[in-house]
Amino acid sequence: MKSTMAYVLAFAIASAASVDTVTACTCLTVPGSPRELVQADKDISTAVFLGTVTDIRTESDGMQLTVRFSVERVWKGPVSSELTVSTHAQTDACGFPFALGRRFIVYARSHLQGPLSTYS
Repeated sequence: MKSTMAYVLAFAIASAASVDTVTACTCLTVPGSPRELVQADKDISTAVFLGTVTDIRTESDGMQLTVRFSVERVWKGPVSSELTVSTHAQTDACGFPFALGRRFIVYARSHLQGPLSTYS
């Protein structure tokens, strides 16, 4: 699973007036300023995009979620009106708690041209 999972830093955008910050797993601490961390994450990410969650499905193993986004803006990676990423179903396993209808800036990676995946 490790080879198919990727690290993501996502920022929840509740509205133009407020932004919820989502950071990496609490077990992971990385030194640096917020600007440095964002740039480092962009550098290692396969895709960076702003999108609204349009569908969340639990995979048959119950361990993974597949999350579909309507993409509004792409900073890096595939340019598409829709992208799909996977994440662990449990937040204590570093899965990200995406919510239907919410907007997120997603930093995602893929391994060996595989599907995009995220960690929180």
